[in-house]
Amino acid sequence: DRFTPFKVPFPEGQQLRRMLIANDVPDRFADLLVRFGAAVWDLHVKGTIKYQVTLRRLIEAGEYLADGYAVIPSLEAAVVDGIDNPLESKQVSAIVNMMRRGLVDQARLACNRLAAVPSWASAAAWDIFLIV
Repeated sequence: DRFTPFKVPFPEGQQLRRMLIANDVPDRFADLLVRFGAAVWDLHVKGTIKYQVTLRRLIEAGEYLADGYAVIPSLEAAVVDGIDNPLESKQVSAIVNMMRRGLVDQARLACNRLAAVPSWASAAAWDIFLIV
């Protein structure tokens, strides 16, 4: 075999923040992108979605933000629009909408407590997390 695959864990926290800033993402947007990236990665790790958010997509969102675009259109264009599976696209879009309301951290905590919730695709499923 000419190629040997190896898994690299998704960078989180300060490591991801430093990587974003090193790639010219303005400091004022780095924490937002770290929270968003961690929330989407959590969905992948739990097996809810197959999509793996990448540093490249987060950097692209940071570029849109730096150019003056709002948070929702930036994340939708850089990340959500690139997801082929419509169900997964809706799930990640729900996280984007939670970013607008500042609820991503609460949703991550609820996801950890309520891993048995059957569907993340509908708004009703997200409403369950907002009640907790």
